[in-house]
Amino acid sequence: MLRILALPLGIIPMVIVVIQGNAFSIKMDMMQLLKVVAVITAALLVWSCDNVSANYLKRTSNTALSSYMNLEQQFALESEIISLMQTLKIEEMRAKKDTELDLNEIEIQVNQSKAVHRVVGTDLEEYLNHPFNAFHLIKRLYYQWLKILNKILGKKIQHKGLRLKLDNLVESFPDEEDFITISWGLARMQYLKNIDLTLLVNGTVFNKHSLQKPTVTDLFQISRMIFDEGNFYTASQWLRETLKICKKSGEKNKCSDELLDNKTLNITNILNLLASSLFEMEQYDEAVKVLQELLDVDPHNNRAKENKKFFEKKLKSKKKAPGKMEPKVPEDFQEANYEKLCLKQVVQPVEKTSRLYCYLHPTHKQILFGKAEILSLKPRIILFHDLVNNNITDSIKALGIKEIQSVLELNIYKYEMQGISLDTRMKSQKQNELKRHFANLKNLVFPPLESSVMEIRNFGLQGFFAPLYAPVPTAGGQIGSFLVALNDVLEGTEIVFPFGNITATVKKGSALFWYAIHLYPAICPISHGSLWLASIGYYEGKANYCRMTQRRAWDLRWRPQKKRKPQVTMSNTVNENKKS
Repeated sequence: MLRILALPLGIIPMVIVVIQGNAFSIKMDMMQLLKVVAVITAALLVWSCDNVSANYLKRTSNTALSSYMNLEQQFALESEIISLMQTLKIEEMRAKKDTELDLNEIEIQVNQSKAVHRVVGTDLEEYLNHPFNAFHLIKRLYYQWLKILNKILGKKIQHKGLRLKLDNLVESFPDEEDFITISWGLARMQYLKNIDLTLLVNGTVFNKHSLQKPTVTDLFQISRMIFDEGNFYTASQWLRETLKICKKSGEKNKCSDELLDNKTLNITNILNLLASSLFEMEQYDEAVKVLQELLDVDPHNNRAKENKKFFEKKLKSKKKAPGKMEPKVPEDFQEANYEKLCLKQVVQPVEKTSRLYCYLHPTHKQILFGKAEILSLKPRIILFHDLVNNNITDSIKALGIKEIQSVLELNIYKYEMQGISLDTRMKSQKQNELKRHFANLKNLVFPPLESSVMEIRNFGLQGFFAPLYAPVPTAGGQIGSFLVALNDVLEGTEIVFPFGNITATVKKGSALFWYAIHLYPAICPISHGSLWLASIGYYEGKANYCRMTQRRAWDLRWRPQKKRKPQVTMSNTVNENKKS
């Protein structure tokens, strides 16, 4: 057993270590001891900072799920499952022995999914652009197909090769965490984009309608997950809309024929959860009214009677007036600022906005200028309008799709990707043209500098909050970064800087440039469609032996290489001539 006895530093600069009762002393220099303390303190600070936003990062770690490329993969997975189920049905019917499978259940699910695929046809992008269509796709795969597959794999199948194929595909299906992620992302998108909830629960977003209207069960599932996340105000808003739709059905015993937890959903389930949400917000008066409405529907509900008595007792003992029902404010500074910026609740002071202006930015081509708008002077953030033409943006986007698809072909369907880095060896004319657009702008970055590899990223309804790091080479410190919008979305693209309190609305062909390395941009949720961005960073190169951004200026591991005259041989003549 190892025990460390700490002594006051001012008395004895020594640490006494006791191992199994035998004590011996180890003398340490004071500077060494201080270094150890500094390292431990730094580690504790990093640990505490990581834990501040641990809950948020846990919920947003799977933002790639809602990107278009991954939803396309999930749709392809369902297409393959439909085909395999039809083959399975034929093989089971051909077998002379009685099958153990419920072929009727399989046929019903196949027909339902085939009807969706038949309507979608070739317009897959328009289908996946709607948030509720994406929700229904994940729900079908998780709640319906996965349950059927687990039943099939638990029984005997006549075709062994088909069983092996199904067994491999199970790992590609969305799990419970994925379903929670897409549900929570849908609710967060509605809140941060300030979308009319009455229209959204009917499947309408900016006059775009979902293929299937959300059912009462869908809305209740989303409400329950919002409640589990601790956002009781948003949960109560969703539950009230769910209650309205349930009442329109005219049936008290059930709101929908769809099963939830092997039971039909009724109005008492909705009222119970709504009362719990109001209780958590200390709205005891409203909670008592909801429970009374529940007892009018179900007078023999003992749980509602007990809760009502408890809420009435709380209401009498409470001295303060009930506060306003407001959304929960995140504890983390970054998350709170991110929400305020997306909700457009941050107003810049007049002293700051009065100094901002638009101008024509000079380029190395003396006749041409770039339309620039200064969004912030300190830290410096500049938005260049119409910097890149549509021909280049479309080509870069197509290149990113091609590269992502080539990677996805080598993996299972559930290989969640949100972007890809283009190899520096990849020679693309449009990629080089885009880099030349940035290099032509004067007075932004100065030599010696090096550019990182280009990244192409795709964002869905969840947006993106984690820092957008460009790949950092070993060349030196960061000077600045460019972010280019490769497409337009229906309601506009909002890129926010939580540390700088800046919101930038970019359009296709616009480029955003910022200097400070601590300015991590984030993407607000996308209510319809998906956003494609290209990013590239510029870093300080080394001037001889020095690197200006490092405290250790001399790097002995690097030596300037003198150019040698190439030796002409039969094997390297062509390659050496190209390099020169």
